[in-house]
Amino acid sequence: MGRSRAPVRFGVTLEHAAYLAILLFAALWRWFDLAALPLHVDEARGALAAWQAAQGQPASVAGLSPLLFTLQEATFWLTTSSDALARLWPALAGVALCLLPFALRRSLRRGAALLAAGFLALSPTVTYFARYASGDVLAAACALATLTAWLAAREDARWRPWVGVALALGLLSGPGLWTALLAWALAWAWERRLGAADDVGIAPLSWSLWQPGALVFLLLATGGLRHWDGVGAAAGLLGAWAARWTPSEIAYPFYWPLVRLLMDEPLLVAWGLYGALGGWRRGDRLARALTIWAGAAVLWAVGTPGRQPQDLVIAIPPLALLAGSGARAWLARLDGAILRAEMIALGGALGVMTVTLYVWASGYTEHGAAQYALAMLAPAGLMVGLVLFFGTWVGWRPTLQTTALFGSALGLLWTASAGWINAQGIDFERRPAVQFEMTSSEARLLASQVARLSAQRVGDAHLLPAAIVESAQTPILRWYLRDLADVRVVGAPGPGLTTPVVVAPSAMEVASAGVYSGRAVTIVERWSPLGLRGRDLTRWVLLRQGRTPAEALQVVVWVALQESGAGG
Repeated sequence: MGRSRAPVRFGVTLEHAAYLAILLFAALWRWFDLAALPLHVDEARGALAAWQAAQGQPASVAGLSPLLFTLQEATFWLTTSSDALARLWPALAGVALCLLPFALRRSLRRGAALLAAGFLALSPTVTYFARYASGDVLAAACALATLTAWLAAREDARWRPWVGVALALGLLSGPGLWTALLAWALAWAWERRLGAADDVGIAPLSWSLWQPGALVFLLLATGGLRHWDGVGAAAGLLGAWAARWTPSEIAYPFYWPLVRLLMDEPLLVAWGLYGALGGWRRGDRLARALTIWAGAAVLWAVGTPGRQPQDLVIAIPPLALLAGSGARAWLARLDGAILRAEMIALGGALGVMTVTLYVWASGYTEHGAAQYALAMLAPAGLMVGLVLFFGTWVGWRPTLQTTALFGSALGLLWTASAGWINAQGIDFERRPAVQFEMTSSEARLLASQVARLSAQRVGDAHLLPAAIVESAQTPILRWYLRDLADVRVVGAPGPGLTTPVVVAPSAMEVASAGVYSGRAVTIVERWSPLGLRGRDLTRWVLLRQGRTPAEALQVVVWVALQESGAGG
């Protein structure tokens, strides 16, 4: 008799639909107008090297993310090159990151995993750097994938090789993976101190376990055995991570990572702390490990002199998992009292007072008058008074639950607004200042103007020779002028220079300036809110608007004069 088999059913549950909606939202949030901002100098450096390799030109992987370099090279070789395609793989990783909690449902519980996926999809930090051509979001996704595979491998040995694969990808992605490794080592040491680390390992360190990861590492580090300096570049990521202990050219104050977390991720921080405290009290080993991971990542960003905004990316996955656990535990304790008419009235009154407070604050940002600042105290005081009154009248439990629910809704709106403004960059005087240095849109305009000039003079938009004088902005200039057939980088414009177009730093004169006409172009703008006070600071906090002028780093485009009158 043959053995009967139950039919395999594939159905879409409400949970699956929720994850699909989260993925669609994350894709829209990360992919919409992906080329809205010009490439930053670090983005341009990596994209240019990948493009050169795709064109068969000599290229160096040193100082870059080997994984991103390999993926960009393959993309440029198969399709074409553009700002959007340069950011394609970090954007894909930013979406994939939101799906990983689905595999953690047994460890976190279904509701917590679903909420964690939502937090990751909404995160302004992840959204911004998923739209940024660097390996930071790749490293964060690989770190969470490593944890996911490790947890699965503790129950199913077939997952063991995937731990090595995910770790290998992370080691090729960005310096942030080393922060995660440090945090995991600290978590293991803490569990060992508590006497609970005997089952942390998943298997002996055998070659059969790590062979797939080693093979993936070798192939992707070298771009298919073609760029052997990629192995050194992978080791260089550790050096870049350690270099955070040396001051960087653009200094971010020690408190800046905390400011960004509170301003961009208030909902994630609040629920993450709640989840960490709850998990620690329950003795949840996973919650303890996630708390140590998130804490170590934030402390690393705060404590290193060479801190960078992207250092916070590796802290977001554990915070999101903790926030999902905390929010689920809190929602499970909600009772029907918050649906009483009194609590609905409290929520509505808090909403009205919040809108009133925002209106007065906006007036203060425009006029700076003291009466607006004093007027803001009225709705703020009424909100406190309402909570005290309803707590005494109806009861503190439903009042505090209603207040927390209202605060979460407000935090959700704030986080969504911050994510959109950060991702779409500077418009209507908005300066999100996630990074103090941004590439100006004039860099793209420069490329189109040189292309028009080339078409006028030689009949083709790509054949006019050009020279770029070496400077900090060279990667940006070289990237946007990459379609020119003859463009070279020179140390200094000598007297024998006859190139029709010379792009030089604004402080440098072309030796034969008598036959050249020059025009200044802003390539990079530097702006930070650190010196803002009063209404200017309030405007930036509420609207991310900065009306103080940015520092412009310019170049001069020198165009050789012609008798025909064609010029730049």
